Amino acid sequence: MSKIIINSSVFSKDEKERLTNIKAILKDGKINYKKDNVTVSITILNGKIILLRENDDMKLSLEFEKNKTLTTKYVIKDLGLEMKVDVKTKKLLINNNSFEIEYELFINDEFSDTFNYSVEWSECK
Repeated sequence: MSKIIINSSVFSKDEKERLTNIKAILKDGKINYKKDNVTVSITILNGKIILLRENDDMKLSLEFEKNKTLTTKYVIKDLGLEMKVDVKTKKLLINNNSFEIEYELFINDEFSDTFNYSVEWSECK
């Protein structure tokens, strides 16, 4: 288990978010951290990344595998509502201490947006 610092960015036509110097834990290819009451888990596998974001209100799971469309779900807990989410991964680069993903998101078969998501990390000093 390593304590790490991560920096990430998510860009789309409508959204721009940067996180800097977030404290996280890296263990067995899995990064875990909490930001703004949302627990985030990023699992890095050989050629695949799984992103899970969850809080008291919602749970979103996204899976990324280059040149594939994978189906997951978005749950709004208090409404008991589940929506189908399709993730079409156009680009997936995994390096030793970073990754970059370009993907299209479809919710209930409707195009949502195209996203660029990148994360880099280093050990805490």
